[in-house]
Amino acid sequence: MRLVDTELESMSEQELKSCLRELARTLPENDRTHFLSIIDNRSGIVKQDSDEEKLLKKKVEDIISVLEEIGEGERCLASEYNEEWDDWYNSDDDEVFFSDPEKIVPDFITAIRLIHECVDTESYTEGYKLAKVLSSISIFADGDWDDYCGDSLGIKDLYEHELIVGLFDKLVAESLYLTYMAKESRARASEIYTMMGNFDCNDLRLEDVMQIGNHSLPEFNTFLSDWITLLGAHNDWRTKRLLKEAVSMIQDEYQALNVARTHAVTHPELFKQILETGESDADPIKLFRIGTEALDKIPDNLTIRGEIALLTANYAGRINTLPGVELCWLEAFRSDSSVVNYLRIRFLTRVWKDYAKQVEDIIESEYAKTLSRSKSIDTYNREYILNENALYKNDYCTLLFWEKKFDEVFNLGLCEKQMLGWSSTFMKQGLAMFMLILYESEKYQSGLQSMARLAVSGCKLNADDYYKGTCDLEHKDSYSLFMELFTNLKMELDVSEDDKIKWLDKIGKIIEKRVVAIMEAERRNYYGECASFIAAFGEVIESRGQKEAKQSLMMSYKAKYPRRRSFIQALKNYGFRA
Repeated sequence: MRLVDTELESMSEQELKSCLRELARTLPENDRTHFLSIIDNRSGIVKQDSDEEKLLKKKVEDIISVLEEIGEGERCLASEYNEEWDDWYNSDDDEVFFSDPEKIVPDFITAIRLIHECVDTESYTEGYKLAKVLSSISIFADGDWDDYCGDSLGIKDLYEHELIVGLFDKLVAESLYLTYMAKESRARASEIYTMMGNFDCNDLRLEDVMQIGNHSLPEFNTFLSDWITLLGAHNDWRTKRLLKEAVSMIQDEYQALNVARTHAVTHPELFKQILETGESDADPIKLFRIGTEALDKIPDNLTIRGEIALLTANYAGRINTLPGVELCWLEAFRSDSSVVNYLRIRFLTRVWKDYAKQVEDIIESEYAKTLSRSKSIDTYNREYILNENALYKNDYCTLLFWEKKFDEVFNLGLCEKQMLGWSSTFMKQGLAMFMLILYESEKYQSGLQSMARLAVSGCKLNADDYYKGTCDLEHKDSYSLFMELFTNLKMELDVSEDDKIKWLDKIGKIIEKRVVAIMEAERRNYYGECASFIAAFGEVIESRGQKEAKQSLMMSYKAKYPRRRSFIQALKNYGFRA
C-alpha cells in the first residue's frame, strides 16, 4: 500500500482520472457495481493535503485578503496629470502619470506569481479563487486622476501604464485555464466568458488557454458545445471573434452547419466562414446549396449577406448555373447597395432589362431607409455593429448617374450653395463624370485624365471587389475597368444637344464660382484641383469643335489672377502655354 500511496501522490488530477477509467474498464463486469459504490462514497474519503499544498493554500488566502483591502480603497496609487500631453502631437504618451507610493504593485506581482505556481502545481481550486479576485478587482488612484475621471482601474491598467512588466495575455490565459480545471463541466463556459469580460482582454483566443498546463482540457467537446451556445446569445465584436474560433474547432461538418443555421440572424458570419473554408472543396453543388440556404435565412438588410451572395455566386459559376450567378449578384446588391455591386450586375448580366426594375426599386428603397435611419440615435450600432446596409447621398447620386437620371443628379448632387467644403459632397465627382460624358473625342488629355481618376475614386471602384463572384473573368485594373464601363454607358446614351448645352452652362458657372471662392479664401493647396477642372472643361469645349478653347479659357483665368504665380504654374501643369 505504501508503494500505491507513493504512486498516487506523484499523479496529477487528470492522471488519476485516467487511471480510474482504465481500472473500471478492465474490471470484471460483476465487480463494477462495487467499484461504482466506492466512487459514490468518495465524500467519506478525506484527502490529506501535503505540506506544500497547505503552504500554497495559505499564501493564496493571505494575498486574497491583501487584494480585498486594496479593492476597498485602503491603499491607492498616486496620479499626476501630464502637463505636456497633447492628443494631437503626442497622443501615444500617457495623459496621466501613475506612481505607487503605498506599494500595492508588489502585492499584485506576488498574486501573479501565485497564479503561475497554481498552474504548475495543478492547484486549480486555489488558483481559480485568486484569478477571480484579480479579474474583477478595483484599484483606486488619488490625485489628478481622481479629480479628472474618478473611475477605478483594473489589473490591465497596471500593465498598460507599465507599473507591471510582463505579458498580460499570459496572466489571463492561465487564469482561464485554472477556471476551466476548477469548475464543474456545465459551469465552465459561463465562468470563462465572465472572467474574460472582467479582465477586458479582447485579443485572447481559446487556443491560447488550451496551450496552458501539461494536459489537454478534459471534456472539451462538451465545453465547446456549451461555449458555442453561450456565445451565440451575444452579439458584440469580442463574441463574434470567439465564436468564429469555436466553430473552426468543430470536427463535424454537419454540426458546424447546424450551428450556423441556429445563429443565422445574430451571427451570419458563420455561414460565410463555412463557404470560405470550403473553397477548395470538390463538391461545389453542396456549397451552392449551403449558400442559397444562407441567403434565405439571413436578413437581407445585413451587408455580410452580400458577401455570402458573392461566395455563393462563385459556386454557382463552378456548376455552370448562370441564372444562379446573376441572382446572387442581385442579392449582393440588395444587401450591400454599393456602387461596385451595382456595376457588376449592371454590366455583366446577359439581359440587363430583366433586373433593371428590381435594381431601381432597391436603390430608391435603401436611400429612403437610410434617410429615415440617419435620424435615429442608434445609427452607429446598426451600421457598424450589426453591419446594416446603408445608401448615403453621394453613392445614391452616383447610382442615379449610372441609371442615366441626370436631371435628378444635378438637382440633388450638384446643388451646393457653398463653394468651399466640398470634400464630403458629390460636387467634385459630379463635375468630373458629367465632363467625361460631354467629352466627344477619343483620347483624353491631362484635364480629362484627372477627371477620370477623380471619378474612379468617387465611385469607390475597386477591380478586386468588382470581380468577386465572377469566376474566370479576365481581370483589369480599376482605372481600365472604369474606362470600359463608362464607355459602355456612353454608347447607351442619347443626350439631346439642348441638354448638353444646358449642362455645359451649369458646369462652367460652378467651376467659375469654385475658383473665385478658392482664391478669396487663399486656399493655395486647391490651386491644382481648380486648374484640373478648368483644363478639363476647356478640353470638353474643344472636343465639341471650338478651336483653342482650352488655351483661351486658361488665358482668361490667368488674366483674372495675374499675380497668383502658384495658380498659373498649376495651369501650366495641365497644358497652359503662357
